[in-house]
Amino acid sequence: MPIVAWLLAQNIPSRYNKLADILDVTASYDGATPDSGTLDLVTSLRWRAAREGDPLAQVQMAVIFDKLKKPDIAASPRACAVQHNPNLAK
Repeated sequence: MPIVAWLLAQNIPSRYNKLADILDVTASYDGATPDSGTLDLVTSLRWRAAREGDPLAQVQMAVIFDKLKKPDIAASPRACAVQHNPNLAK
């Protein structure tokens, strides 16, 4: 949590993705299944991070759009992510 607080204070794009990671992990603690509201919030936080330029969030959102069978939408965040970090092309 201190790292996320620092990221939030510094306005670093990954701040929302890291917050989503923490929320996802805590909601899944001890084998629990997050409710749909929590999952929506996690996705919303990742989308915000992706729009702000976090490459990992961009890849995660591309995967989500692929699962929703929306490859045209998935292509844009994936391309942005790979442009910033070619290792994410995998």
